[in-house]
Formats: sequence, structure tokens, C-alpha cells
Amino acid sequence: MLLALRGVDPLGPREDVRVAADELGHQVGGHGPKPRDRGNRVRRRRGLQLVTVPKLLADSPPTLAEQQADLAAAGLDSASIQKLDYLARQQGVTASDTQGVTSLLSTVAGQTSGALTGGSLSQNTTTVLVRGFGLGEVPLSYGLPLGEHWAIGGNVKLMVGRVYGTELLVFDSDSGDVIKDADNNYKQSVNFGLDLGVMGRYKYFNVGLVGRNLNSPKFSGPTVTTTLFDGTTKTTTFSDVTLDPQVTAGVALIPFDTLTFESDCDLTQNSTTLPGYDTQNLSFGVEWNPFHAIALRAGTYKNLLKSDIGWVYTAGLGVNLWAARLDVAGAFSPKKGQYDNRDIPKEIRLSAQLSADF
Repeated sequence: MLLALRGVDPLGPREDVRVAADELGHQVGGHGPKPRDRGNRVRRRRGLQLVTVPKLLADSPPTLAEQQADLAAAGLDSASIQKLDYLARQQGVTASDTQGVTSLLSTVAGQTSGALTGGSLSQNTTTVLVRGFGLGEVPLSYGLPLGEHWAIGGNVKLMVGRVYGTELLVFDSDSGDVIKDADNNYKQSVNFGLDLGVMGRYKYFNVGLVGRNLNSPKFSGPTVTTTLFDGTTKTTTFSDVTLDPQVTAGVALIPFDTLTFESDCDLTQNSTTLPGYDTQNLSFGVEWNPFHAIALRAGTYKNLLKSDIGWVYTAGLGVNLWAARLDVAGAFSPKKGQYDNRDIPKEIRLSAQLSADF
């Protein structure tokens, strides 16, 4: 029986680790929310106001003369206005949204220090915070039988966490290069975690309950320095990441020795590095192990609290190597998002685990 222990997923390049199983001979896996496409939501550092920026738009022409005049009066120079006009044409959306965008940009430009002296849009100091988390675990597991059918087990884990943090100038033409280098801005710290589980094993079914990260391990956030358009610098300290305890229940049906059907459900709502975005996963899976040497797995899971990702499909392979076991797995969402003008699945996962019995 596979008991899913889900972790906190990252919002950028991270390490996704499936932790090793307890001594009871059942795998303890991990998957959590990943990077989510939050649409066009922008977090402004000035006053920490959260605003939603509609798509840039245009028809023929994409920006009307009076709207261009409004932007010019707000302090945008001709080059910035023409850049917006070009981007609007590239978006190919209707002119019905133009006024809302114009009003928003006029407000943003009016807050720019350079606007009062005829500054350009590129001089605006509105910023976006990009934050993520990566985690690696090395568990030491132990199991103890409690009679004929029940047993308890646990993991003590050495945990190496990286908290990523980058602050981007929204209207900086070099923001794309900064995003590509975002995985270089992190702080790494070491902690330990505690998992406990109980399992009942019967001829045709197993049931189990697992609690993960019961000690709420914490990892320190980085401090980054951003250079503004006028050469001045701005220092931002990102908050620490705490892994809250997570509890998962599971049941497995075993009609044959070589075939297992399983379902797991999170009993807790699990927070992520994205404020306000929680997960509570329901998963289904099947494992076929015809020769007790190579196990083939397939499954699916869904976050019950959100609908942006939908069902995520999984596949895996396990190989028994005498006293060692190698497991590899992957997952992808059929729903697509856009990054760098390319359509990619909204969630992709790859994992590998090598465990040994002693």
C-alpha cells in the first residue's frame, strides 16, 4: 500500500523528493502543489497592494488618441506609449478593455518618481516578488509490529531546504533575464523532520494513517538587493518557510498478490509558498508487480480546494535490487499554461528514490 505524504511545492526551479518508506515495506511518497499559474496577478511592494492587471489590448488602432494623451499627461514618454501600442497589437484583443488598462497605467505612472519630470515607464519602481521553495530529505525509518495485523512506523529525516527569492521591476526590459537567474537567489538551511504512521494489514485490504512533518520544521528566507532605475538599491528580506504538519489517510485493495488498488486523501489543508493557495489532495493509483521484481504504477490526483490544475496523471516504475529498491516516477497535468510564448503543462513532476533495507 502506498501512503502519500505530501510536501510543500515550490514556485520555481526546485528539488522534488519522494521520501523513503518505513520499515513496514510500504512506500511513503511526496507530492504537493507546484508552481501555479496565478494569471496576471501582480503584487506591488508599494503599500503591498494586490492588483490585477488585465491584458494589454488593442483593436484598430490599439490605443486611441485620447488615451495616448492621457498616458502622456501621466508622464509616459513617446517611446513607452509606442511600446504599449506594439504590445497591444501583439495581444490582438478587443478595444473594449482599453480604457481600464489606460486608467491603470496612468495611476502606476503617476506614482513613478520620474513621472513628474517626464520620466519613462521603464523608470517606474513597481516590483513583483517571486518566491519558491526546494527541499531534499534523507530519512531513517523504523517499524514495529503491534500484534498480527497492526504496526506503527516512523521517519526521522535530515532536511535541506532552499528558500528562493527574487524581486523584479515590472517595467524593466531586462526582467526576463532576471527571471532566468531566479534560481541563483536562495538561502539554504538544514533542519530535521518527524513522520509517524499506523497501518492495518489484512488479506485483501490495508488501511493506514500518516502524519508528516509533525515538528513543523522551519527554513530561513534570503535577503536580496534590487538595483532600481536610478542606480539606488532596495533590500528585501523574504520570510521563512515553515512546513506545517500534514495528515493523510489511505486504503488499499489487494485482490491478488501482484495487484494493488489504492486511494489516499489528505485530512488537512496544506499551505504552500503562495499566500492563499492551499492544497488538499485526493489520489487514486494501481500497482502491478508480476514477478515481485519490477513494479509498474499508474494513477491520478487532484487538489480538492482549487480547480486551476485539475486532475494530474502519474506513472512510475519500481525495481527491487535485493536489499535495495529503486523508484522513479513522473506526473503531468493535461491543462496547459503559457511560459515564454510556449504552451506547457501547468504541473510537471519528476522524482527518483533509492532506498535500502537493513
